[in-house]
Amino acid sequence: MEASVSKTFTRRDAVVFANRTWSEWRGLSLTMQGYSSANDAIRVIAESLFVVALVLSVLVTFGADVGQVLLTFGTVLVSTSFAAGEPIRNMLHSLIFIIGFQAFDVGDRVVLDGGVTSYVHSIGLLTCTFRTLTAKRYVVATHRLIDMTIQNHQRSPKALLEVLLKVGWRTTPEQLDKLITGVVEWVR
Repeated sequence: MEASVSKTFTRRDAVVFANRTWSEWRGLSLTMQGYSSANDAIRVIAESLFVVALVLSVLVTFGADVGQVLLTFGTVLVSTSFAAGEPIRNMLHSLIFIIGFQAFDVGDRVVLDGGVTSYVHSIGLLTCTFRTLTAKRYVVATHRLIDMTIQNHQRSPKALLEVLLKVGWRTTPEQLDKLITGVVEWVR
């Protein structure tokens, strides 16, 4: 955003700033549509930041002492962050995991910390749900996933598997062809 030639923040500059912020927020919202709970959290954060920026621009436009206002809000914010530090940290870790890492999508086949192979059932801001191959459901706190080793079989490159079959010396070529065809069909 460019200020006017006199280096003052005019009402026109405030309107341009508000329009640009709104369009950026809409773009982010459309990008995050697949992550409903993360989208809700980001929407609340973005709307809060938009309101703060709008209030500050109005204060600057009318010549108020913005430093004093920021000092007051900063003091309240710091004291609140000490009171709610751990939940906020967990929520931020969850957001970083969902948005930044994008380690898996719903339906991916994954292994967490070398454990059981399972499918991703849902991804949320607070929890992610998985289903094992035996249909057992388990829930993991999303912020804990940031410290886990995750093997995503859906995003891994195709593997080459070599199978050595021992056959007797009396095995006929027709039997061997039938065995190979059966194995290939089973793999598909």
